[in-house]
Amino acid sequence: MREGRKPRLAVVYDYGAAAPTQIAKALQPFADLRFVVPRSEHVRGTLPLLEEYGPVTMLDRAIAGGSLPEPADGIVTFSERMLPATAQLAETLGLEFHTPDCVVGLTDKQRQRDLVAAAGIDSVRYRLAHDPGELATALAEVGAPAVVKPKRGEGSNHAYPVHGEADAAVVLRLFTDDWPVDGTGRPLVLIVEEFLADAPARTGIGNYVSVESAVVDGVPTQLAVTGKFALATPFRETGQFWPPLMDRQLEQRTADLAGAAIVALSVRSGICHTEIKLTPSGPRLIEVNGRLGRDIAELAQRSVGTDIIALAGRIALGHPVSPAPLRPGQVHFQFHHPSPKAARTVHEVAGHQAVEALPGIDSYRRVQLPAPVSDVSTSHFDVLRGSADSHREMADLIDRASGLLTFSFSGDGEDARVIGTELHQFA
Repeated sequence: MREGRKPRLAVVYDYGAAAPTQIAKALQPFADLRFVVPRSEHVRGTLPLLEEYGPVTMLDRAIAGGSLPEPADGIVTFSERMLPATAQLAETLGLEFHTPDCVVGLTDKQRQRDLVAAAGIDSVRYRLAHDPGELATALAEVGAPAVVKPKRGEGSNHAYPVHGEADAAVVLRLFTDDWPVDGTGRPLVLIVEEFLADAPARTGIGNYVSVESAVVDGVPTQLAVTGKFALATPFRETGQFWPPLMDRQLEQRTADLAGAAIVALSVRSGICHTEIKLTPSGPRLIEVNGRLGRDIAELAQRSVGTDIIALAGRIALGHPVSPAPLRPGQVHFQFHHPSPKAARTVHEVAGHQAVEALPGIDSYRRVQLPAPVSDVSTSHFDVLRGSADSHREMADLIDRASGLLTFSFSGDGEDARVIGTELHQFA
């Protein structure tokens, strides 16, 4: 890097855990940004904004040419779908990032399961399915309860629980009628895994957590364990909070499991987001993601004043950093009201002014209305952000806010108006 100029940081951007404005605000104080983007629908909508923050290069041109218009000093992505391309480009440019082989372990659920099992960290039964016939065989061999999901994929798209023969028949019929495909139209490979048993339920609280880690020179530091609210069916997230609702010993075991899995996958640098299931026998690995978790940056900034996006950028540039565990003095949360499975269009969310006036509520944001509900696996009506002195007070605050909200939506030929506290009956 030439003396006297900011380092150039290549940001391989697409839909993911950080928006353009977040990225620019966090990284521009110490880096000149160079965006590298695919020709995706999401990028088309954000391209004018990206161009305000730095030059933009098309990803296919960068990979074909093996270079960027100006040499970069580091490279980073906050998008799950961009991990393979970022690894390929980083290797070509000689920049620090996950290696292509490491990214296979981070994005291919079969490969990740095999690596983690080989390291003696965790092991589950699984089978692969390339077509409905193989799916039927896999369901029979793994047995119930099980989870069916794509071997590669984001979020909870095409993920279904199988608790018995009836569920197996429904899932098999669903995939026989409509086998999922990727963005290029190629059929997805499915993985059928044994379902990890739930720890004793706590009202409104999920039986899983995530662990946020910063990795420097192959050594992971577990920044935080993130508590989760109970899932909506089938596997839809409804929010998260710091600190988690668990005793410190279990929290440490959970963090240690995430760290061991990251090492087993040969992650050398960057931010990881590891999902952990809480079972009667202790924490079990769901999966390691080789990028920042969704909405974690906002939670960290609001609760402890730490900018994790900036931390990711500094690690990518090789700046000296000393990651340390983060723990807020209060309970800080993000909560989503999930859209009902039958909802097709959201027309109105009433009562938001009263919610915004509640003590402890930091912000409330609705979807833009009217809004189509395009994918019930991930869709939600809103995000409620706030803080409380305890987890009990957090739950009470969310209940009060939900009781003030009324959601109007249409679907399957009928209109409905539902109070927030009753949405779970429809989700």
